[in-house]
Amino acid sequence: MKLMDPITQILLTVGLNALVTGVFVYLFQKRVERNAFKEQTKFTRSHEKRAETLEALYPKFRIFSDQLNKLLENAFIEKNEFAADPEILAAIRKNFADSREYLEDNRIFLDTKEAYEIQQIHESFWRIQQVIKLLYVDPYNITNEQILRANRLIGDIPGLQPLEPHDPKYVKLALEIYNQTKGLVDKVEKIYRKIH
Repeated sequence: MKLMDPITQILLTVGLNALVTGVFVYLFQKRVERNAFKEQTKFTRSHEKRAETLEALYPKFRIFSDQLNKLLENAFIEKNEFAADPEILAAIRKNFADSREYLEDNRIFLDTKEAYEIQQIHESFWRIQQVIKLLYVDPYNITNEQILRANRLIGDIPGLQPLEPHDPKYVKLALEIYNQTKGLVDKVEKIYRKIH
């Protein structure tokens, strides 16, 4: 049996190694491309859902803010009294419950920082709603206990000043609430704009 000459053997070995390496590189490249496509698709879907969640939350907060401001405007500007309209209060409660449910159902699509910021904004709206419920539903029969409870809630909302038990300034508080709710809605808008 005749052996191959060394040059042919070297060429055959190099050629075979190049072929095996080429196939390996090709298969590896295809696998990387497939994984990259999956990750890109996953990221795109995640980003779309995140944007959709923020897009849906913004009008909920905007409506909530508008309802609060309408309530305060009706009570102080149009009627010149402190009593809140029960129909508007009911609409506020319903909208608040709807926005809370939506937030809980979709918070998973937000990144951690966004979810925390939106939760803080939602909690501020809840506190404002509670203050209004305590002070403006029957403002002529407010007890010192209600003012103290309202002040505890107010203390957790930046921009609102506590009430004095003997001289509550309801109109001033209403204006502060009006400004605060506008600021909260603006924060939601900024969060949304960061991702677009």
